Amino acid sequence: MKLYLQMMIQKNFFLKNIFYLNQYCLKFYLIIFIIINLCFYTVNFVIISRCFLLNILPNFVIFSKLKNESDSLKYLYQTKYLMFDQYNAGKKAENICENL
Repeated sequence: MKLYLQMMIQKNFFLKNIFYLNQYCLKFYLIIFIIINLCFYTVNFVIISRCFLLNILPNFVIFSKLKNESDSLKYLYQTKYLMFDQYNAGKKAENICENL
């Protein structure tokens, strides 16, 4: 399951359309993760949802408060833990899961 999480982040599954996600999409993702955790309460799903909530969710909240895409891009470049390089993103996901 760690490999699956790495592949999701390496392919920028959540980050690819980050500028187009609004609050409704964010709520939709949260509801999906809650349903998954309730229906299939396993350690792997809990790890994925924690990685999502701890690392990707704060960026959505910050992006929703920024005024335009250029501000979002400035924030992206200034953010240390949000990486678009595939290898580094996979390593970061692995470290996050090991630290949980």
